[in-house]
Amino acid sequence: WNICVTTLYSLLKSRTLFYSDSVRMWLTLENSKFLASSLLSVSSSEEVLNMHNVKTVVMELKLPVVDLPLWFQSELDLSRCIINEEKFLDMFFGCNTLNKVFEARNAILLRVFQAFSVSEQNISRQKVLENVLRSYPCVPCTPDGKNLKHCCDVIDPNSVFALMYDDDESMFPTKDIFSNSLAKTAMYSLGLCKDFIPWSFLVERANTIRAMYHGNTVKATDRMQYIIKSIYKNLISATEVANDKSHMLACIPFLPVKHKPAGYPVPWCGDDHMFSCGKDLVMSGTKDKYMTICRNELLCGSQIKIFNDQWCTKCSSELDKVKDFLQVRAKPSCGEVLSHFKLLSHSHKKGDQNQLVESICRAVYGYFETCLLNKDVPLSSFWVSEAQELKTFPSVFVSGEFVNAEVVSQEWSLDGPYLYRIP
Repeated sequence: WNICVTTLYSLLKSRTLFYSDSVRMWLTLENSKFLASSLLSVSSSEEVLNMHNVKTVVMELKLPVVDLPLWFQSELDLSRCIINEEKFLDMFFGCNTLNKVFEARNAILLRVFQAFSVSEQNISRQKVLENVLRSYPCVPCTPDGKNLKHCCDVIDPNSVFALMYDDDESMFPTKDIFSNSLAKTAMYSLGLCKDFIPWSFLVERANTIRAMYHGNTVKATDRMQYIIKSIYKNLISATEVANDKSHMLACIPFLPVKHKPAGYPVPWCGDDHMFSCGKDLVMSGTKDKYMTICRNELLCGSQIKIFNDQWCTKCSSELDKVKDFLQVRAKPSCGEVLSHFKLLSHSHKKGDQNQLVESICRAVYGYFETCLLNKDVPLSSFWVSEAQELKTFPSVFVSGEFVNAEVVSQEWSLDGPYLYRIP
């Protein structure tokens, strides 16, 4: 009996008795390959691996795989012919033509993510799976699942960052893979963007705003606000530290510029700009010593572009922290206010009735009075520069015209405002 079995086994090994669907050839036993029975197993309660998808992938890989019943395989010495999980994954991820059968490929990828999620008890297996999932693009992305990306380059579709992207930009996992709880857990652990986003992503998004505005104004303003929200989320995250890429955001023109108000009496800075970079902007309002909001357009509208916070209703709570990061100034400098005021004085014509002129004068006088009362700034430095320059041009607005300070009399029983002590 032993002689018969040995002879039969030799015949089986030497004859081309094994047919492989994937290469469509009859093969000898030694030239055949067999998939390990434990390939991408998840759990005993899980459905068995869909072999149709496996066969589709195997055909694309051109592996001479033979499908034999497990009981038959167990009777033969096939150790050298078995394709175990590690070998299969190396060939699977190393193949560049699987996009032709992307549906079957994506089904295998889903199974790989599931296997990774349940492999905590098998450290060696977990390392193998983690290595391939980190090394190769492995997440099928919207809109159709054809494109693959690394986990760290894909965004959680339920996060605030998702609002900066469209489905056709291939930045989200497909619904079938993201709706699977095991796969989702695996992607989070492998770096899926959920709580913060790389600064390079925000730089790229910010660069799209200006061009998008002319085609879709609403979409451009919404994206700009979501970028501000995302910057805020990154800033409060302990993980995503600001770097050289992040500081590029202050130099990208994606923040809205305020339009020239009706009847504005002097030229408007930024009249031909819809967007500007943060370092070239000043916030629209400044608080004075009484915590009253003074509109910066009255103080420096001709000298520096004004940030249009009316376009930021969806990110107003985040704006206070983000404006400093983007280098948007809270208030103008003394020199800018003085140059603005001097321009108004020289361009104003006597008898020209414009309520904005008086509003600008009140704002400027209040600003300089605050400067004089500011204990943090030495009085002498202000006195020598800006305050003294007010004497060199008609700087007091009286009865609809600008006059020199020395021709104005005061009628206060007590000391008047600091501004009127300058002469």
